[in-house]
Amino acid sequence: MPNSMTGFGRAEVSAGALCVTVEARTVNNRYFSVKLRLPPRLMRLEARFEEEVRRVVARGTAEVYVRLRGTPAGEAPAVDVALAAGYVAAVRKLAQATGLPADLRLETLVALPGVVALEENGEVGAAEVAALSAALKGALRDLARGRREEGERLARELLLLLARAEQGARAIARRAPAIPAQHRRKLRQRLAGLLAGTRVALDPGWLEREIALLADRCDVAEELARLQSHFSGFRTTLGKKGPVGRSLDFLVQEMGREANTIGAKNQDASIGRRVIELKTCIERLREQVQNLE
Repeated sequence: MPNSMTGFGRAEVSAGALCVTVEARTVNNRYFSVKLRLPPRLMRLEARFEEEVRRVVARGTAEVYVRLRGTPAGEAPAVDVALAAGYVAAVRKLAQATGLPADLRLETLVALPGVVALEENGEVGAAEVAALSAALKGALRDLARGRREEGERLARELLLLLARAEQGARAIARRAPAIPAQHRRKLRQRLAGLLAGTRVALDPGWLEREIALLADRCDVAEELARLQSHFSGFRTTLGKKGPVGRSLDFLVQEMGREANTIGAKNQDASIGRRVIELKTCIERLREQVQNLE
């Protein structure tokens, strides 16, 4: 069964004081693309992360978010003393101007932007990389499971829609052979009414030729045969493993083309209703196929 193109996965891994959270989500897209949201110090791992994603996702847009909490190895808090002194001077100046007490506490000072920051050594340690990799793989496993389950649900719905389309095509096939005889009767009746009270004699050979031409123009046997071939191909393709969305989309386009031709050739009200139902099923197939990888 194919996978859905939409899904979500999440994993969290701790390594000492560091906690890594990875969230991965995929959405529909005709092509494949990866959008990574990494902390600046992890940008050097972007290509490695994208390769991991490509092993799981073959089509659609994949978005991966990596969040770090805690202090990774190699990082230590750094204090900007000059900036802190600037804050203190500014507070005292404000106190003098307003007459309010300048009671700036230390815990308030260190919470001000830029006073205390983590100082990176620029290196990503092996333990940190292992935690990141484990979190990414866990999120991708979760994502793959969700996409697989959603793909199975979509496949069941597609098979139901396909069965309805096949039922509609069979109903058209049963009705179609009776159309030429129906047209013959209507044409004879109309001509009889038009020629009533006249001495004009109808050439039987001409009438049969007209009926034969009309029957040929209304014949949809070839379209029905090709439509059935597309139905069979759709069911076979849907049962294959791996990305099949593009192939299914092509088959649905061909189904629509045959249904349109049948509708254009049709001159019977009952077949016209069946064609509308058939095209509705095919359109719903097309909509759902867009969600498959």
